[in-house]
Amino acid sequence: MKTMRITLAALTLAASGLNTAQAGVLWVGYGKSNQAKQGDVEGRGYDIEDYSKSFNTYSGSVFLNDAAGVSGYVDQNDDNDVIGYRGTLRVATHALEWERGWQKGQLEFEDQLFNYRSDFMKAGIFEYAEDAEGLEVGLVYHRKTKPTMLKADGATQSGAYLDDEKWIDPEMKYELYGFELRYDSVRNTMDKLVATGKSVSSADWYFSFTHIQGIGHIRTSKSVRNKPQSSDQYKGDEEWWGFLAAQGRYQFGLAYIKAAPGWALSLDAGVFADLSLPLGLHKDMFSKDKNVPQQERFSTGWEARAGLLF
Repeated sequence: MKTMRITLAALTLAASGLNTAQAGVLWVGYGKSNQAKQGDVEGRGYDIEDYSKSFNTYSGSVFLNDAAGVSGYVDQNDDNDVIGYRGTLRVATHALEWERGWQKGQLEFEDQLFNYRSDFMKAGIFEYAEDAEGLEVGLVYHRKTKPTMLKADGATQSGAYLDDEKWIDPEMKYELYGFELRYDSVRNTMDKLVATGKSVSSADWYFSFTHIQGIGHIRTSKSVRNKPQSSDQYKGDEEWWGFLAAQGRYQFGLAYIKAAPGWALSLDAGVFADLSLPLGLHKDMFSKDKNVPQQERFSTGWEARAGLLF
């Protein structure tokens, strides 16, 4: 993967020629986060090698006028490789958004090593309601692929039971169709302080979140390893649909914000929890004795950020 170094100076140069004396025209930010391997490694039956858990995030936004602007971020891993990005185009109170991310490495399953690539994509249209106190609402499509272990429980193959039969799909696909709610408490407070046009400061606890709720879909890929070749109860690829699927991040921490006429500075640090709940999936669509693959339900980490608003 091509290595790329992006600095705050580069984000600032992207806005050259604009009148940055007006408050709220230009935003630049940097974040550092650390996240443990997702889920219970022993419980899911395999171990992921060379998994990046430390990330740098460079963000920026430019508003061309009160009704239009662009924003985005770039993620890097420990090796300074770009592993994700997001771009947003805002017109009036609406925004179109596209987000991508990826990781690759090796996983160990039953004393064998397999290559894997985890991809992430999200696309959506959002509404920024002026009277919603910073709450954003959108319709989104969320997709990711990642290693998953499957297990036959009571299935038969040529008259023999496969109770202990397990196989790995390095690129199982998870999809979510629904709506997203999100709220950035730090940025919302900063905007309010800048709007006063006075020299003020604030130090307080904050709570921010993103939450997607909708219909979930899981599908096996063509990269399944060690799968039974034939079975009376299992044939071909499988997929599952379900309701009440959810994906979210919930963050709590402490923030300091300093605002003055024409600019503002924010510093914040906190912990977060990522939650995935593919609830209501119908495993009876294919084999009643075939276990539906489960996502890693819960993981935690920490994040520290700094931002400037002009």
